Amino acid sequence: MNAPRKNLDIIGGVEIWDFSPDDFLGEASKDCWDYWHNRRGGNQAALEKDIDLLDLAHHLPCLAVLEWVDTKLLIKFCGTRIAGSFDNDPTGLYLDEIPNSEISMNRHVRSRDQVLPFVIHSPFYLARKDFQDYESLNLPLLDEHHKVCGSLVCFTFLTRADMQR
Repeated sequence: MNAPRKNLDIIGGVEIWDFSPDDFLGEASKDCWDYWHNRRGGNQAALEKDIDLLDLAHHLPCLAVLEWVDTKLLIKFCGTRIAGSFDNDPTGLYLDEIPNSEISMNRHVRSRDQVLPFVIHSPFYLARKDFQDYESLNLPLLDEHHKVCGSLVCFTFLTRADMQR
């Protein structure tokens, strides 16, 4: 991967807000970016109603869908590859119910407030039993009023060789 242009927080991984799709290490991230970007049209982000997870069926195990409920972030869907890294499937939990999720929550608040996608490269620090390195592409979704209502998140679990690129 190219050196990040903006490294805003190294605790919990390298956080990149200014990135190019050429920086992605995983094919799933590239596919999800292209899908989201094509559905975004002239908007800052894609409309939630235009996202159909079945269009990304081959990546479902590595996808998550998050939904803002007031000031909390609900894990509406968590793919099996991600869920398998936790003691229990986090689908239906709020992000703040997961230990050590404060950094992640702060990133999602910024993404919501500024309507910005972001990428993380890190060990999977929220998981309890699998600290495998990952790339996480976080794509904001808009409601019918063009307010951020959630996120489509794509995880790519990486090898050490991937992290050295």
